Amino acid sequence: MALGGAPEVRRLRRSLLIVAGCVGSVSALAGALAGVRRAVELFGAPPERGTEN
Repeated sequence: MALGGAPEVRRLRRSLLIVAGCVGSVSALAGALAGVRRAVELFGAPPERGTEN
């Protein structure tokens, strides 16, 4: 499509809807992901590289 010069409206529309859906999904999960991050942080700082057992 980019090389041809003429946009294919149907494909562009579909691609934009997919992107919009993904962004919406990520936004909807923001609160839950923040909760997971807080839970992971309860375990403390990650170990330094090379010191894991």
